[in-house]
Amino acid sequence: MSVKDGYSFDEAYGRYLSWFQEKAAAGAVPKDREEILGFQLCHEDVYQDDTMLLNRMYFVIPLLPSESKSGQLELFAISELNLMRKTGGASEDFTPIEYETQTF
Repeated sequence: MSVKDGYSFDEAYGRYLSWFQEKAAAGAVPKDREEILGFQLCHEDVYQDDTMLLNRMYFVIPLLPSESKSGQLELFAISELNLMRKTGGASEDFTPIEYETQTF
């Protein structure tokens, strides 16, 4: 996978782990890479024509009040921009091209 702009998923996950270490209480366990995929909140098509589709997916990973040092809900978000080439009306050739992270 080649990411043209932004972080790779590995870099975004590394930022999540750093954030988790800073915000989590002792004994809390971070989500693994596969678990993060289960936290997809929503997605949106940001551009589309006859040959391609750009779609952004949002993953919001919670740190529950019982797990956080602050005792409050903490959130880490990853957005993934995907390029999908279309062939005969169907989307094929799915390529992640950008990752961004944000905390709340």
